[in-house]
Amino acid sequence: MLKELAHQENSVFLALTETHLTRDHLDAEIAIDGYTIFRADRINRSHGGVINYIRNDMAASAENMGTFSNGTTELLTIYLKKLDQLVITAYRPPNTSSEQFEEENPRYFFSYARKKLKAKSEVGPLYGVDGEPTADPKQMANILRSQYESVFSNPNEEKRITNPGPFFTDSSNTPQTLSSISISEKDITEAIKAIAPDAAAGPDGFHAQLLRNCSQELAKPLQMLWSLSLQSGTVPAAPQVCHHHTHTQGRQQRPSQ
Repeated sequence: MLKELAHQENSVFLALTETHLTRDHLDAEIAIDGYTIFRADRINRSHGGVINYIRNDMAASAENMGTFSNGTTELLTIYLKKLDQLVITAYRPPNTSSEQFEEENPRYFFSYARKKLKAKSEVGPLYGVDGEPTADPKQMANILRSQYESVFSNPNEEKRITNPGPFFTDSSNTPQTLSSISISEKDITEAIKAIAPDAAAGPDGFHAQLLRNCSQELAKPLQMLWSLSLQSGTVPAAPQVCHHHTHTQGRQQRPSQ
């Protein structure tokens, strides 16, 4: 049926997933006349796997950019030079939705693609205040320095709080106080689930994916920890340590935008 479809439609390429092929299956056994095979098999298992049939007139100049497999996901990338198109075929486990797959594997393709890039991104040229581009290292350094200086502001001395105790004390006759805050295990698991799976590890070195996978086991001890912290009015030393990342946006060549 696949052979008939290929010849009737004269397709440039055919892409199949979950092929269940292993190294024991030869290309000659699954060949289609007029097409060249590119495949990525599941390592040490017969499940999963992807395959592309590229029409011979296109395959002659096609380039296999490489394959990727982590035991549950396969990725096959073929560049068709004649059409200047990139054909990417990916397999995801059947027990995951496309939304879940994208959420849990957001960096698979991008990290893979970066390894295949031959050209590296360079800094510059940058545009100065006069709107003219420059590639001079010293001038670009001054442009970047000016940009960083422009985003900082000096605090207003008139607004500086020198007496935090009285300032934050409710002096009204009917003070509104928050006497208790309760944290449930569900709150903890939902907070962990909200962490991006590709987020960088904190000072403790635990990767976000590890926290997400162990959320049920961590829920109780973390709930006890933060409940005690709220009751005692103290924060453990370790959670006070964090990494601050610089947020950047806009065009790379215009640091001020």
